[in-house]
Amino acid sequence: MAIRAPAREPAPERAPAPAPAPAEAAASTASPKLAKVPPPAKTTSATMTRAVDKNSCAVAIQDINNCDNINPLAQTSKTTLSTGSEALFSTPKRAKLSIGAAFSRVSAYAPNGDKSKQITQTIAEMITRDSLPYSMVEGIGFKKLMKTVAPLYNVPCRKTITELIDTKYEEKKTIIKQKLKSIKNICLTIDEWKDMQLRSFLGVTVHFIENYEMQSMSIACEPLHENHTGEYLSEMILKVCGDWDLSIEKIVSVTTDNGSNIVKAVEISFGRAKHIRCVAHTLNLVVDNSVKSTEVKLFLDKVRKIVTWFHQSGVGAEELRQLQTQEKIPDGKVKHLVGDVSTRWNSQLLMIERFILMSSAIGSILLKHPNAPQMLQANEIVVLKEIEKVLRPFHDVTEKMSAEKYVTASKAIPMIKCLRILLDATTIDSDLANQLKYSLQTELIKRFENIQKVHLFSVATFLDPRFKKIYLDEPLSLSKTIDYTNRYLSLNMRNDDVLAVTHSESSVSSEVTVNGQDIWKVHHEKIVSANTSTTKNTELDLYIAAPLSNLEVDPLNVWKNYEGTFPKLTNLAVKHLSVMATSAPAERLFSKAGNILRKTRNHLFKARPTADSGGILPRRCLTLRALEYERGNASLHAGTTRIDVRGIDETWRADFVDMTSYAGRNKGYKYMLTVIDIFSKYAWAIPIKSRSEDEPNGGLWWSITQTMSYVTGVHESM
Repeated sequence: MAIRAPAREPAPERAPAPAPAPAEAAASTASPKLAKVPPPAKTTSATMTRAVDKNSCAVAIQDINNCDNINPLAQTSKTTLSTGSEALFSTPKRAKLSIGAAFSRVSAYAPNGDKSKQITQTIAEMITRDSLPYSMVEGIGFKKLMKTVAPLYNVPCRKTITELIDTKYEEKKTIIKQKLKSIKNICLTIDEWKDMQLRSFLGVTVHFIENYEMQSMSIACEPLHENHTGEYLSEMILKVCGDWDLSIEKIVSVTTDNGSNIVKAVEISFGRAKHIRCVAHTLNLVVDNSVKSTEVKLFLDKVRKIVTWFHQSGVGAEELRQLQTQEKIPDGKVKHLVGDVSTRWNSQLLMIERFILMSSAIGSILLKHPNAPQMLQANEIVVLKEIEKVLRPFHDVTEKMSAEKYVTASKAIPMIKCLRILLDATTIDSDLANQLKYSLQTELIKRFENIQKVHLFSVATFLDPRFKKIYLDEPLSLSKTIDYTNRYLSLNMRNDDVLAVTHSESSVSSEVTVNGQDIWKVHHEKIVSANTSTTKNTELDLYIAAPLSNLEVDPLNVWKNYEGTFPKLTNLAVKHLSVMATSAPAERLFSKAGNILRKTRNHLFKARPTADSGGILPRRCLTLRALEYERGNASLHAGTTRIDVRGIDETWRADFVDMTSYAGRNKGYKYMLTVIDIFSKYAWAIPIKSRSEDEPNGGLWWSITQTMSYVTGVHESM
């Protein structure tokens, strides 16, 4: 762009103002306000007559800055011109690519180019992290997106992405195996699971402490093809350990639920001393058994019946939603009733809480429907609130014990003891809630009476600086724990599993000798007193004498500070504090598996990695042939074409049943939409009033919506 600057020639004194130069005219064009500004009374500028580059233009701007007797309006014009000129020259021109650079840019998007590899790697990572189907790369929308973002990039096919993810998984697995080799103490959680196609899997997670931080990984989700006997499960567990180079000596504990087959499998593989029964599962059994054995079950059945009616009634659910909308509740925060599921922890409490919260709206809706279940009375709502009060502590303990990012084993004994004390102190007025409270107390004593005798729990509690021995109130258990710790410190044994076995055998012998006599109980109390009152300056003595840490402090950080003072005791603490009190990590593994093995990924044939580090899940996913319905066409997969079906809810067959002659006795319903899932042969029927899709309630489109919501509710309750 050519710019004319003023020639540097002296103007005669008091000469008329020169005509605007081209550069000044351009400034006036860019800023219309400057067009009305009168020229300065005195200036040293002359007419711009020659084209110059940026440097010459800068000289021209400097000439303007050197003008004398400039009025305020001219000063404003000067500032605006200067700023505009600087902005003009501060924007660099787009550099022209050379032929070589242009070819390099294009070649970067070739199949083996750097940019192409980077984008492909990112797509593969997105698929694994977000649990997307491999077929996503073949979607029209995704291809259009990539064409807009990177026009030169060729989107790979599904096979290429699959092979890339396999390669990355093997690389990641090798890295993790090398990491696990350097870890001295490892804990496992194991659980079983069935997917939507009723295939069984065995999930395994590993947990350890590294640099005084809890670490966890999912290493396996192995398919089970035989009868789930203890022997077969033991074989599969050892197979997983062998595949990941986990020696039995490294395994400190294995946490599972209370299933007899999995308990037997762990005892066969690792021995009884290393097995931990999931505290959360046991607490759930306490609640379930207490509810089932009392009249509370009949009372909760009333609540359950109302919740089920709202789940099955589209009209009732819609009215409940509209009532909340009228109260100015945003759509994203509109609530619905929650049903309880026998396999889901604390689901009964969640059902009760939501019912109490929405009780006023529920009552107003039920009054409008004569055939709906009867609403609870006011005094029954009071009883329901007391039941919630009794069950709430069990929910809180379960939530705190189900963590995997911080220590849980050392809190098992303290929290169960605190739970019992809290339950005893809870005051209840209604007879029904008192009956539930007594049943819970009985079940707690029955299932957790001997929790201090669990060696791994008692040692972890003792080595937690927050608790030490204040909750170990059984003298015999405390004596065994202190004796075990003393022998570890004196012998400095790294393979202290032998020590644990010897300690367990001596404990059994002592119990046989004692045989329940009170005199021996006093004897063991004396031993405990002697062990704790010693004045020797050993690591154990100094540790016991140190004050208790704050409850909110991470015990691993405390031991990190203790490492220089108590080196041997620190090693023992790190080993036992890595024990998991619940099998919740394995449960979460299957929650991730449920997100992966969904309707769009329910045909997985071979082992493939998940987004989790090291996790394995079955392989290929094909897009679900979902229910196809086009407005104006009432045929759902009509015809006699042979269809290959591989899973539940992949293809439905539907038809109408004409019930017009019975409409008078069926509240105006003239038809029934019958639907059957071809794979499972599960069938259901939805009554409708009209085959017209425009009917708001009871029409064809409404019936399709009810069908989909009904199936969704059935799957959520399974």
